[in-house]
Order: sequence, then C-alpha cells, then structure tokens
Amino acid sequence: RAAARSTWLPLQSPCCVCAWFLLRSREQSSVLNSRQLRQEQREHGDLLVLPVGSRGNEMLRGRVLTLYFWLRRAVRLHPRADWYAKADDDAYVVTADWEVQLRLLSASLQPQERHILHGWVVLSSWDPLTFFPTVFSHFKPETQSCGITTPTDRCVGPFPFVSGWLIGMSAELARSLASSSDVAAEVDNLYAVNRSGAALEDIWLGSLLHRFHAGREMTLVGAEHGNVFNGLTNGRETHHPDKAAFPTTYVYHHHDLLRCHAHATRHSLVHPRPQLQCEDRDVPPMAGWVRRIAGEHRRYFRHSGRRGTYCMMVDLT
Repeated sequence: RAAARSTWLPLQSPCCVCAWFLLRSREQSSVLNSRQLRQEQREHGDLLVLPVGSRGNEMLRGRVLTLYFWLRRAVRLHPRADWYAKADDDAYVVTADWEVQLRLLSASLQPQERHILHGWVVLSSWDPLTFFPTVFSHFKPETQSCGITTPTDRCVGPFPFVSGWLIGMSAELARSLASSSDVAAEVDNLYAVNRSGAALEDIWLGSLLHRFHAGREMTLVGAEHGNVFNGLTNGRETHHPDKAAFPTTYVYHHHDLLRCHAHATRHSLVHPRPQLQCEDRDVPPMAGWVRRIAGEHRRYFRHSGRRGTYCMMVDLT
C-alpha cells in the first residue's frame, strides 16, 4: 500500500477516480480495531473493510469474496460512477492513460446502459463444482475441456475473461452482478468447496457472465498487446519493467512498483492516442491483426449462442 501511495495513486484525477484498499474481515466488527491500521486510516483514509464472514478457507475463497463484496459495496458507495474496477495489489496503473481509455469508452458505448468488460482478454474453461479453471490461448471448443478430472457434462466454457491485474466494468454490469441472486447463490456454493489453492476471481467473473448473463448483450473491450505488461509468473519475476512497451503500457503487473514507476516516469512526456475499433462498426476499419483477434471472440459468441461484440483499443501514436 505504501508503494502504491508513493507512486501511481497520487497521479490519478481526484475529480474522476476514487481508489480504495480493500481489507477482508471475518467478523462484523472492523479489522480497523488494529492500532496500526487505525493510524493508517487516520493518515490516508483509503482503507475499506469488507465483512465477508468467518466460514471456510481464506486462501481458497478470499479473492472471489473480495470481488463480490466489493461490487456490492461499490455500487452503493459510488452510485453515480460510470465505471467500477478491481486491481491486484501488484499492479501499477498509469492512471492518465487508463482514464483516457475509459473516457473514450464512455463517449462511445454508454456504460450506464450496457454490459461492458474492459481489460486484457483471455480464454478459459471452468468447473463450477470445484471452482477450478483451465486457461487457453485460442478458442477451439471442440478440443477444450476442464481437464481429465472434470466430467465433460460439468465443464463450462471455453469463455472469455479479463485478467485480474486490472478489470474494468461498466456501471450497468456492476449493478447487475451486485444484485444477482444467481451470483449470490454461486458465492454460497463456494463455501462448500474444499481444495487447495485459490479460486481465481477473474476467471470466476468470466464464468458468471457466460452462465448467467447469456440473455444480455456483452461488449468485450480488449487491451492491445502493448497495453499490458506482465512481469510475473506464479509470483516470480520473469521480466523487468524496462521490457514494457513504450508508450502504450497502462498497467504493469509486477511486484516492484518503484521500478514500474521509474519506467513510466521516464516516458511520461509521450502519451498514447487510443482508438476504439469494434467489429460491428465500419469506421474506423479494423486493422488486420485486430480482425484476427476479434475473430477468436466472434467464434465464441457464435458457438455459445450469446449476443456480443468485441472491440479493441488500438494505439495511434
């Protein structure tokens, strides 16, 4: 939290963005009973406690519960927001560039009225009994399953999801998820799961949209390949932040936020110029490589029978 406060958080627009650090609490009484946390809250005022109950395995259920209870709290806490987001604690966000993308989306897609998911789009299948995913790089439903331990008739997917480094969703989508009885029942089902590892909130979110929101049209807005830098694999550094694309990276996934900040600051005088390209629009025309990626998601919508559109932020710098 200290690294985020000293690097990217002060750079966000105070008029437009409100950021919170989410703390899970097993009890209804606040975790802010801790002297250290009370002092931190007095100094910064950016801690938000989510009472998630005391049942079950914290490591297994924590990510999903945090996302669910955050959405329920967020739509009440900020009822006039156009966008709601969730970021990992090892994410560095170039807020000025990210805000440009969200403003462009707001002007083009009406987030108060449409289901929109924005971020780095990937594909996965899902076992709803064990909350266990299987991630894929391409959409090939005839060969993709949930692995040998999951019966075929229990496997859900493949479907698209947005990576949890930084998930942005429209106000209408957030309100729909927060008030859904199907989603609430899914969270109750999670308490019955008993396995090692963590249930991944980003893939869980994608599975919810695939299973419970089939009747609503979905707009997926993918980040261009150069928009997102992933320097971690299983918590270990695989790439230095200096390898991030310039100047288009708007989120770094890396535990060393100070190094990410140094890289972003060196290139802060040049900002990307994103353009929204959607497959259902003639102007502007989609570039060839964008059409290829859009084709993957068009096959998903066609195969699954769901209504949806794929768009991509393409940089013109």
